[in-house]
Amino acid sequence: PKLEDIEITTTQKRLEPFWYACATARYVYDRKATYRVPVAIEAQVVTVNGIEHPVSGDKTRAFSLEGLERCVEEMTQTIMLDTASGKEIKYDKYLSFSKNVVADVALLEQGGVLVLAPEVRSSFVVRKLASMLMKTFQADKIIEEKIDVSEITLFYRPVFAVEYFWKAKDKRQVVEFDGLTGDAKAESGEIKKKMVSVLENDALFDIGADAIGTVFPGVNV
Repeated sequence: PKLEDIEITTTQKRLEPFWYACATARYVYDRKATYRVPVAIEAQVVTVNGIEHPVSGDKTRAFSLEGLERCVEEMTQTIMLDTASGKEIKYDKYLSFSKNVVADVALLEQGGVLVLAPEVRSSFVVRKLASMLMKTFQADKIIEEKIDVSEITLFYRPVFAVEYFWKAKDKRQVVEFDGLTGDAKAESGEIKKKMVSVLENDALFDIGADAIGTVFPGVNV
């Protein structure tokens, strides 16, 4: 189309959210174990701490020792989730940019900026993160079983949208520009409209013992 056939009908600055969370799990437990200790082919009995242990085997000679293992397992998990679907999406490229801390999410709605409210709440993020760190293990005695959530952050990234109207064809096209990376992509249809939603910290950050207890009953939160 010719330049004069194209009209910019709407421009928009939009803030789109994603969740970032990090947690560490620590498991300490004791378990009984049997060790096979190899010895010389001619050995018949081995005495350890005054206790005799018979040797068995034909070509490979060994005796058994009973022991108690103190096991320690630690693991760290981070997740980044799409706030609409709750699916994991890699937003690593945004974490390196400078950040501004906002005390109240509602403060972002200024100057006509469209702020999208997350459909997925923080309690969902924590439950998903904790479920990824929970594990089963064989133990005779559990000393420590703990999951520490060190961070849960709601990030907003800027998106600029421009809606073009091709008058002769009565066709609309939206081009969105990532405010951080500069990437551009075309979206069919009209520009996104403001959705009825509540931007309140208490509603978004709804983590509590009751929320976790519904998924992990009986745990000490």
